[in-house]
Amino acid sequence: MRRRPRQERSQALVDTLLDATAKLLARAPLDALTTNRIAQVAGVSVGSLYQYFPDKRALAGALIERKAARDLDALGQAVLAAAPRGLEEALRVVTNTVVLQHQRDAALMRALLGLVKPTGRFEVVRGLAAQGRERVSLLLSAYADELRPGPVDVQRFVVGRALEEVVHAALLEAPDVLAHPSFADELFRLAWCYLRR
Repeated sequence: MRRRPRQERSQALVDTLLDATAKLLARAPLDALTTNRIAQVAGVSVGSLYQYFPDKRALAGALIERKAARDLDALGQAVLAAAPRGLEEALRVVTNTVVLQHQRDAALMRALLGLVKPTGRFEVVRGLAAQGRERVSLLLSAYADELRPGPVDVQRFVVGRALEEVVHAALLEAPDVLAHPSFADELFRLAWCYLRR
């Protein structure tokens, strides 16, 4: 970004621009978009857009960061809410949350995953994904006596990356699998059968 919004009104403008970018990216690749079109959909002048973003790639990058941060926050809230219900239920909530996040915004998520590296956001996204795995790891730590014996750090890494990679593979390669009503249940079974004592 050229500058960060400091007031509520300027933050609202940035959010409106990012919402417009999300709407357009769900329907067309970034190369097909223009800053003029993004500004038009946002209902602002292109000059207002350029106050905060130098180009459409910067908009896409900021959108990636916002989406990843919001999804991480939602996952964290889901984990906190489910943790007192026991490991099995908490793990089910985690898998359902991750699947629903990808199902709800599937077209946008496909577009954004392909833009992570071109927009220079790979390290940011990897860092946020690591935070998500850490939250799941903290959940598992609370129920360590219910987990099978083994190298705990390795198990947590394996299950976290497995969930992430399977969902992304379904998103990119098999949208019908991602949309299937039993997908979240199958993903839960993968994690539960691997982890439980």
